[in-house]
Amino acid sequence: MFDDVLNRAKGKNNDLGRVIIAHPELNNSIVVPLDKWPNINSQRVMEAVENVLNSEENLPLDTAMEVTIGSINVPSGSGTMPITRLKGKYNSIALKKSLLQVSNNDQMCLATAIGRCYLKLCEIVPLNKWKEVTKDDDEDMNTCQKVIKHYMTTKSYYKHVSDSAVNNKSYSKTMALTLCKEANLPIDEPLSIRDVARFEDLLDVNILVLSARLGNKFCRVSANTKRKNIYLYLTGDSDD
Repeated sequence: MFDDVLNRAKGKNNDLGRVIIAHPELNNSIVVPLDKWPNINSQRVMEAVENVLNSEENLPLDTAMEVTIGSINVPSGSGTMPITRLKGKYNSIALKKSLLQVSNNDQMCLATAIGRCYLKLCEIVPLNKWKEVTKDDDEDMNTCQKVIKHYMTTKSYYKHVSDSAVNNKSYSKTMALTLCKEANLPIDEPLSIRDVARFEDLLDVNILVLSARLGNKFCRVSANTKRKNIYLYLTGDSDD
């Protein structure tokens, strides 16, 4: 019953999937929770349905039933450097080339991480094209505001922000402050996962968060297929 639709929707082995089955006569939907695709099959879906049918014996399995299948593409590196150590000078995050470790002595770590990842999604253009595209922008706009507006950046700005995100210098600090201001978020107190949606709407991206404390599983997902994805790795509490 579910084999065909699962086969059409599922991603790669490292990707995550979830199945939600709704029916007008059900108070709550039947859910196969988020899991890796190799662990999701028609038998597991039917088991979830049967568990509900045990208490909802008169539920008709008819055309009113609506099946929603979601899939999250999980990026993967070379796999040669597993994350085994989170603290210390030679921690796994610092050693992995596929991850950027943000080092802050302020409360801008979330905004800095999101801004740095967002730059990675932007088109890098030559300086002459940048000047042409931004020539009519308001003279009070800073570079970060122009990057958000035009979804592009210069190689030099990208490098300055990347370097300063590691060393906690002015370029990344200005970018983080700008993002908070544009998202109408405070700059004098720590932000949390609950604030991520503001950044998503500002930058028109999905922001997905993996948690070390949850065994490298997602503690926040977003699945707007029209948006590109940003992935953050949380090493502290899920509300930090």
